[in-house]
Amino acid sequence: MRHASSGMNDYKSIRVAKTGFKRVTPPQTATIFHEHLTWLDGKLSKHFDGETTVVTHHAPHRKALLKETALGPCYASDLENFIMKHQPKRWLYGHTHHPANFKVGTTLLQNVSVGYPGEVPPLDSLHPHIFDLS
Repeated sequence: MRHASSGMNDYKSIRVAKTGFKRVTPPQTATIFHEHLTWLDGKLSKHFDGETTVVTHHAPHRKALLKETALGPCYASDLENFIMKHQPKRWLYGHTHHPANFKVGTTLLQNVSVGYPGEVPPLDSLHPHIFDLS
């Protein structure tokens, strides 16, 4: 959390109205993350006839990173056990701004972000099979 606080622009720029517009802190975002993960666990635990696709901003696995750094957890969580528990068909995510496509168990994980302005390649060159639901 120390690395996040000092190394990410989010913690210098984002302010929260509920706290009198004080800067957001890493512990606050960690709390929100765990609340959302609990919600998602509940939803994925319910029976559903059909394929399940999870869509998140934050990358759900460390394989989404180009390399391990002190800020790695700010961009990708280690949800391998969670993914293995629920095994959705696919998990689409962003946040890391580079192409990635890999499996955890039977779940396809794919980065669908297009990068920063000025870095946007044609979508079909990054994700030629994103809409192939086979």
